[in-house]
Amino acid sequence: MTKSFTIKTLAIIILILMSKIGFSQKNCEKGDKYFNQNLFEDAIKYYQLDIKSKNRKASERAMQKLADCYRITGEFEKAEETYKKILKRKKKDPVNYLNYGLSLKSSAKYAEAILQFQEYITLKPEDPMGKIFMRSCDSAQKWLDETIGKEVKNLEKINTELSEFSPVFYLGERVYFSSSRLGSKRALISFDGGGEIHRTDLYTINLDVIENKETLKTDIANFKEINTPLHEGSACFSSDGKELYFTKTIKGKRDKKTNNILNTLQVFYSHIDSTGKWSVPKSAFFFNSMDYSIGQPSLSKDGNTIFFMSDKPGGFGKTDIYYSIKPTNGKWGNPINAGKEINTFGHELFPYISETGELYFSSNSHPGMGQLDVFKATLENGKWVNIQNLKPPINSIGNDFGIAYDGKNQRGFFSSDRFNGKGAEDIYSFSEEIPLNLTLKNDTLQFKDASVFDDIKYKVTIEMNESEMDLVLNKGVYNLKLNKTFQYKIIAKKNGLPYNTIKFSYATDSISNDIEIKLNTSSKTISLDGYAPVNSLSNSIEKKTVTKEISIIADDHIETAQKCDVNQSGYFKIGYEILPEKQYIIRSNTVITDQVRAN
Repeated sequence: MTKSFTIKTLAIIILILMSKIGFSQKNCEKGDKYFNQNLFEDAIKYYQLDIKSKNRKASERAMQKLADCYRITGEFEKAEETYKKILKRKKKDPVNYLNYGLSLKSSAKYAEAILQFQEYITLKPEDPMGKIFMRSCDSAQKWLDETIGKEVKNLEKINTELSEFSPVFYLGERVYFSSSRLGSKRALISFDGGGEIHRTDLYTINLDVIENKETLKTDIANFKEINTPLHEGSACFSSDGKELYFTKTIKGKRDKKTNNILNTLQVFYSHIDSTGKWSVPKSAFFFNSMDYSIGQPSLSKDGNTIFFMSDKPGGFGKTDIYYSIKPTNGKWGNPINAGKEINTFGHELFPYISETGELYFSSNSHPGMGQLDVFKATLENGKWVNIQNLKPPINSIGNDFGIAYDGKNQRGFFSSDRFNGKGAEDIYSFSEEIPLNLTLKNDTLQFKDASVFDDIKYKVTIEMNESEMDLVLNKGVYNLKLNKTFQYKIIAKKNGLPYNTIKFSYATDSISNDIEIKLNTSSKTISLDGYAPVNSLSNSIEKKTVTKEISIIADDHIETAQKCDVNQSGYFKIGYEILPEKQYIIRSNTVITDQVRAN
C-alpha cells in the first residue's frame, strides 16, 4: 500500500482532510493527529506502540483505532485479527461485530461475515445495516459463482503505481481522468516531513493511442489550463465539449471548538472559447459551501440537469447523490436529493448520468460485493427505481467507482482499487460481447478497433498464399483496401488466443455498379453494412427510377432481405446477424421502374 493520496480517502472519507494544531508526545495523540487527517497508514505505527502499553485504557483505545485503520486502508486480514481480539473482552461494543463482519465481507469470507452480522442484529435489531449487509453476503457469493459475460481489462499503459480514477469520455475521441502521478502540479509534504502525498490533477489521452505499442508518457497530457496546486478530481463535459465541470478542494472554515481547518470539495466551471482556450475556472454553484462538500459532477446530455454527491446536512446518509436543474435563466437551481431509493445510511458517491438517462453511482450500503460497488437505476414517473448491482467482474471485493459508459457500443471505463492492480487505484475498461460490424465503403472494408475495451487484435492475410496485408488504423477505425481478385482472411485473437476468422471477398459490375460479397465467419456472429452505388446508372436512364435491392443467400438458401433495401445515398444494412459456419453471398441488384423520377 503506497502513501499516495488514494481513493480510499477520496471515496470513503470524500477528501475531508483535517488539519489539527498541537504536538503532544503521546503515541495515541500522534496517531490521532494522522487519523484526523485521514493519513491512516501513518497513524498505524503509533497505535501499534500503544497496544503494548501497561495502561489498560490506553491499550484498548489504541487497539480499537488500529482495527479501524486496518479496515479503512484495506488490510482486512489484520483488521479481522484485531477485531477478533477486541471482541474477546467482556464488554462488547456492537459496532465491532459490524466492522468485523465488514472486514470479513471485504475479504470475500461471506459465510463468516454472516455470523458477525447476525450478532450485530441481535444486539441492535433496530439498525437496518446488519440485515442489509447479511443479505448482501448471499448475493455476493451467488454473483461470484455466475459468469456475467463482460470483459474487464486493466489499462496498464495509463495506470501508474499511484492513483488513476474517474475516467470520462470527451467527444468520443479522448478520455480525461484524475491522477496523482508524478508530474502533478505540486506535492504536499506531511507536517513532520514524512511521506509525500501527490496532488491529484486532470489528465487526458486520445482513445486510439491507449493500446498502441508506441504509446509514450508524452501521449498523456496534463490539463494545465485547469490544474492548480490543489486537488482536481472527478470531471464531466457538456455533450458538445464546450463546458467543463470538475471537483476541486478548497480550504474551508476553522472549527472554533476543535481548531480544525476543514478542506471541502466544491464544483468549478470552465468553458472553451473559439480559439480553443479554456476560461479561468470559477465556482459552478451558488450552493458550493465552506462547511460541507459538493463534488463528482455529471451532466445530462441536454445540459439541463447536473448530478453530484454531497455530505450536506439533511441527507439520508453519510454522503448522498443530489441533482440540480438549470431553468431558462441559465443558473443552477437548489440541490434536490435523488431520494431514498438511491441514497442509504452509508456512502453514495460518483454519480454518472448516461446519454440515455440511466443513473450510475457507487455505494457501500446497497447490497454489494464488499466495499464500494457500482449500481444502475432507471427513472420512472419521476422516481429512481430498479436499482441494479452491476455484479462481477465490474464489481469486486474492493472499491469500484467512477464509471463512464458508452451505451451505443456497450462499453466503458471505471476505477477500482481491486487486488492485483498496478497502483493504488487503476482505470479499467469493460465491454459487452457484441458482434463485430464490417462496413464496405467503395473498395475499402472498415471496422472499429475496440482493443482498449475487448483486447481483440486483428491481422489480415490473402487466403491463397497467406501473405499479410496492411491494415491501416486511422482514428480508431481499421481500413483494408480491397482487391477484387483476392479472398481475404481477417484473423482475430483475444489475449493472444484464437478468437474468430472471417473470410471476405468483393466484386463489382462495371456497368451497373452492382456488388457481390462472399462472406463467412468461423465462430462469432458479425454484422454488415455499406454502400451500393446507384448514381452512375440512374443518370443515364431518362424518366425511369433506378434503385438497388439486396439479396442474401446463406448456404444456398435465399434469406429474407426486407430490411436490406438500399436508401437514396446507397447505404444498406443487413437486418440480422451473420451466423458462424454459414456461407453468405450478398448481392445488390439494380431495379428499374417506369415511374417518373421526381425532380
